[in-house]
Parts: sequence; C-alpha cells; structure tokens
Amino acid sequence: MGTSLLTNKSAMTALQTLRNIDANLDRSKDRVSTGLRINNASENTAYWSISSMMRHDSNTMSAIVDAINLGKEQVGIADTAIGLTKEALDDIQKSMVSAREKGSDDISKIQDSVIGNMKNISNAVQSASFGGKNILSNGGQTVGMAGGYRREGTAVYVDMIDVGGPELNFGVIGPDGAIDMTQGVLSGIFGTSEGDAIEKGIETFGTAHTKFKELEDVAVKAKTALAKAEAVLAANPEDEAAKNAVQEAKKAVEDADKKVGEGKKEYDKAKGVFQSVLRGMTLADFTGLKGLGELHSDIQRMILTSVQNTVRDAVNVTLTAGSKIGAAVNLVNIQLNFVKKLLDNIEVGIGALVDADMNAESAKLAALQVQQQLGIQALSIANQGSQNILALFRN
Repeated sequence: MGTSLLTNKSAMTALQTLRNIDANLDRSKDRVSTGLRINNASENTAYWSISSMMRHDSNTMSAIVDAINLGKEQVGIADTAIGLTKEALDDIQKSMVSAREKGSDDISKIQDSVIGNMKNISNAVQSASFGGKNILSNGGQTVGMAGGYRREGTAVYVDMIDVGGPELNFGVIGPDGAIDMTQGVLSGIFGTSEGDAIEKGIETFGTAHTKFKELEDVAVKAKTALAKAEAVLAANPEDEAAKNAVQEAKKAVEDADKKVGEGKKEYDKAKGVFQSVLRGMTLADFTGLKGLGELHSDIQRMILTSVQNTVRDAVNVTLTAGSKIGAAVNLVNIQLNFVKKLLDNIEVGIGALVDADMNAESAKLAALQVQQQLGIQALSIANQGSQNILALFRN
C-alpha cells in the first residue's frame, strides 16, 4: 500500500502500541505502590473473592487474639491470687504447728498473725479482677472467654473456653461490690458460727477439765500418802497404828481411783461434745475468741489442733483451685499460640493469592519505561510521514 495523506497507518500502530505500554505501565506502577498484583475484582474475580474472605477471617482472628490475651490476663491474675492465698494459709499453718509444739504464752499474737493473713487472702481475691471480671468471685459459675475461630462453609464460629466452676468459688460479689467470702470454698476460714456456742463449749469443757484434773491430783496425793504409810510400816512391821494407816491409805486410793474412773467418763463425754463444737469453728471464730491465753495448755492444744485441721482443709481446696486455674492458663496459652500460627498461615495464603512479586514488578517497570520511550520515538517517526509528502510537493 502506498503512502496516504488521509491515513497514517504507521502512526496509528505506534499510537496503539504506546497506549498498551502506558496501560501496562500504569498497572505495574499500581502493583509497585500497593504491593498487590490483584487489587480489585476486575483483575481476577476468583482470587479477589477468596482473598477478601480470607482477609475478613484474618481481621476477625486478630480480634480473637486480642480477646484471648484479655482472657489470659484474667486467668493469670486469678492464678496469682490463688498462689498468694496458698502462701498465706501456709504461714497460718506454720504458726499453728509452732504454737502447738512449743506452746504459747501469748496466743493472742497468733490470733493477730492469723487476722493479718486472712486480710491478705481477702485482698488477693478482691484484687483478682481484670477487665471487669473476677473468676474467683463468680459464685461458682463459669466465665466464657474467646478461644478460637473457625469457618465451616458459609458459617463462622467463635469457640469459647469456659473457666470457673465450684472449685474456683472463692466468694460472691455483694450489693456493695465487696466479695462475700463466707459463701465460697474458704467458708471454713471466713465463715462465722451463729450464737456463742464456741464460748460456751470452752467454758463447759474448761469446767469439766478442771474438775477431772482435781480428781487426778487427789488420786496422786492418795498414792503418795499410801507409799509413805507403807514405808513407815516396813520400818515398824508390828506397829498397829502403822498397819491401820496403810489400810486407810489403801481405802483412800481406792476411793480416789473410783472417782477418777467415774470422772473420766464424764470428762470423755464433755471432751467429745467440745470436739464436736470445735469442728464447727472457723478461723474467723478463732480470731474472735477472748482469753485463750488463760486456758489450760490441754485446751489450747485442742483448739489449735482444730484450727490446724481447718487450715489444712482450706489448703486442699486451694490446691484444687490452683490445679484448675493452672490448667486454664495452659489451655489459654495453647489456644493463643495456635490462633497466632493460624493467623500467620492465613496471611501467607492471602499473599500467595494477591501479593505482587516486587522483584519481577521492578524489572517489568524498568522495561516498560524503556518501551514507553521507544514508543514515543516510534510515534514521532511515524508522524514525520506527512511531512515527507509535503516535501514532495515543494520540489
């Protein structure tokens, strides 16, 4: 085909090529600036749809990670509170053992120490609140916290971790916001007995104890008198007065032993009743008792033994609570690590679908820029064809 004045085919071809180069250059610049090779549905509907859904899951799982971290702090602070409770109970137990083994001239000092440790326990449980939740003061109910996220078809689910239960029931929040620990697993520590049964029990058993000890003292004195009378008789075997004295002393011993035997039955009965009363005594009851230092050491030891048993039971329930909250801490940590890894995998999957290869895009951008320059020059050369026709007519 010859040269046409109306149609410059070479210029049209060069212009079309330049347009294609410019379009490719714009796309390459977009990929470099956004880091994405697929940035909207028009570029690849399937990949864009899948990546958008995965990105939605990623955003949701990021929120789940935050929620799990919140739950981690909640169980963590509860675990710390239980640990402090165990330490305080151990300290109380040590003071009881020391007083029981060595005796105590001032048992009120032990009561003051117990009151201080009870305050530490109460403060620990009261302070075990994070994000408005206190796992230890939920009345034994479970607290749900986010533990995972999964998609099944078009349905999505947030898996929950239930933490709590009767083992972690350290109290109930009252109307004033304070935790009532008399209703929880430490009721043996913080609860109180009704009326003055304990004081009356101490008084009644104290009277029985004193009476029995007096009978024993009489029996000991009678046996001592018998021994002296027998010694006198041994020195004077024919002395009628000495013989009569021995007989009288033996009769006194028999009478004293009989009274001790009868008194022992009454004493054992009173002791059983007193032990039953002590089994209902809480640590709070113990701290409120007056005049313990004036009691006989036998009665003090019985009271301290009862308190020791109460503290031992409290330690056992605290250990159970510690085991349960420890399992919850481990479960939350496992779920947190799992969700984080799952989130990383989703991010990698999104990248595989829509991320641009920056090395390739950089090389492509440089090549397109060169092509653009060459296209401009080609268009310039093609446009010079009309000038060549004009030159023919000038000659």
